[in-house]
Amino acid sequence: MDLKTKKKYYNLCDPYEYLEPDDERNVDLDCFGEEGGRPVRGIKWVDRLLKEITFPDRPIYKLFTGHRGSGKTTEFKKLAGRLYDPEEGNLFPVLIDAEEIIDLENPIAVPDIIATIVSSTEKEIIKEEGGDTEKALDEGYLKRLWNWMKNTDIELNKAELTIPSAGKLIYEMKTRSTLRQHVRNIIASNFSGFIKEARDELESLNVDVIQKFGRDGIVIIFDSLEKLEGTSI
Repeated sequence: MDLKTKKKYYNLCDPYEYLEPDDERNVDLDCFGEEGGRPVRGIKWVDRLLKEITFPDRPIYKLFTGHRGSGKTTEFKKLAGRLYDPEEGNLFPVLIDAEEIIDLENPIAVPDIIATIVSSTEKEIIKEEGGDTEKALDEGYLKRLWNWMKNTDIELNKAELTIPSAGKLIYEMKTRSTLRQHVRNIIASNFSGFIKEARDELESLNVDVIQKFGRDGIVIIFDSLEKLEGTSI
């Protein structure tokens, strides 16, 4: 094999680039033959996760991990499609990419994760309805959260801590470390209230999904957390 060909195949195997399930470069090993009646990888992970999520009547929590470039994001996208299918899951999956929303170069905090989950879920519901996500987010959960924090700590009214709009709170926290730390401090001192509000909001969104879309509930899939530096409050 010549150098040009070697470079071609080397660059086709980039662990930092995820593939869509229908990408021609993606080899579906679950359909790549079986040996001794077993799947190539031993387990068909999407099938297994689908059952473990859809069968129980109670909420569940699953950790799915693996080395970078092993295909986790592609598997999650397959899983989300099947969870959404009325014949297989009839659920409302919300697939969140932490790499797009959270600063990966610094330790994260619980409020970052919770606020991201709630706002991302709200955004996906708005998209499903065909609404204006930017406008709706400015008037939804993030606006209520921002107003609550401003009423809790008047420091947020200072020019250096203001944000363009409530809907951009998560983005501003990712890019502005001073704002991010100040928000964390406010929430840490009122943590039980913050958690209650977030839980109530998610429960309300879950009811919306059931009543508006005829779905059986919401599933949160939080991807790329293994790339983060650490956790704290």
